[in-house]
Amino acid sequence: MPERFPAENRKMADYLRTLPGQVLQGYAIGAAVKLPPHYLEASQILFCGVGGSAIGMDILAQAMKNFCRVPFQVHRGEGLPRWAGPRTLVVLTSYSGDTAETLHALEEALGRKSRILCVTSGGRLQKLAEQKKLPCVRIPEGMPPRTAVGYLTFALAAVMAKGRWIQFSARDAERTQSSAAPVIARAEALARQLKNKMVFLYGDGSLFEVTLKRWRAQLAENAKTLCSANVMPEMFHNEIEGWKNPGFLPARSAVVCFRDSAESPAYRKKTDLALRLIKNSGAQVITLRAPREGLPLEKAFSLIALGDWVSFELAKLYGEDPVDIPVIRKIKTAG
Repeated sequence: MPERFPAENRKMADYLRTLPGQVLQGYAIGAAVKLPPHYLEASQILFCGVGGSAIGMDILAQAMKNFCRVPFQVHRGEGLPRWAGPRTLVVLTSYSGDTAETLHALEEALGRKSRILCVTSGGRLQKLAEQKKLPCVRIPEGMPPRTAVGYLTFALAAVMAKGRWIQFSARDAERTQSSAAPVIARAEALARQLKNKMVFLYGDGSLFEVTLKRWRAQLAENAKTLCSANVMPEMFHNEIEGWKNPGFLPARSAVVCFRDSAESPAYRKKTDLALRLIKNSGAQVITLRAPREGLPLEKAFSLIALGDWVSFELAKLYGEDPVDIPVIRKIKTAG
């Protein structure tokens, strides 16, 4: 059967092929940014952004959990939390530079005299950063925000490494670039397994929570399909009981579970049992393993890259345009 959107498919494939290169290019862009000395003395960090522009913040925040010396939070919404103030480093990310929620957050951060860092490809955010003499991470333009995840993640990773808020070096970026290489044949096979299935995503929340979120978002935006995502071990205490009703659902479902070689014996035993019980209910169970070596950021990003390709291949199987997001666009212009 001929492809319904050949031009759009070629465009998305071209975007996805840039992902490994984005890792090193993004890191170089961030490494060149100079932070004022008082920024490095911030008492807390607030990451602000929404949609595809915010995924880099989510990925970094998960990697920072066990390393960062100051409290931090990802804020996906309008305005700023009440606690943000002059000693807060506010990181504002908008790929287009024109995201209403992010511009509103900038206005509030200026009013509270926060230490502001902007991440954008242009637009009003970049112009305001120039006018206010704010440090700005300027990444390449001309892509859908969700396809710029390498730039958004690793440009910011380089900046965060300057403040020793995250452990990530140029050598780490090189290894991550290798793990993000296209795996098209594997993605095609996975997409065929997921077609016409209700997809459930599971994984260790301490390592894969953002990976789950990214897969869910990409399946929705690219393949125009819904899926569910939940973290382990949390789902052992609630969702696992739901694999019974409605009776037709398990047989029409596919579970994708992200695993890591460093799992504790207790977690491994419980996960193996949970997946066996789900399989016994009639569902298909697919296990994806992160690379054995590397920092948590590298491991998570390798599976994120795979998920991007899977969502693209599934879009082709469904005959969907993987680039256009007409419903999101309609909602954006509603207010």
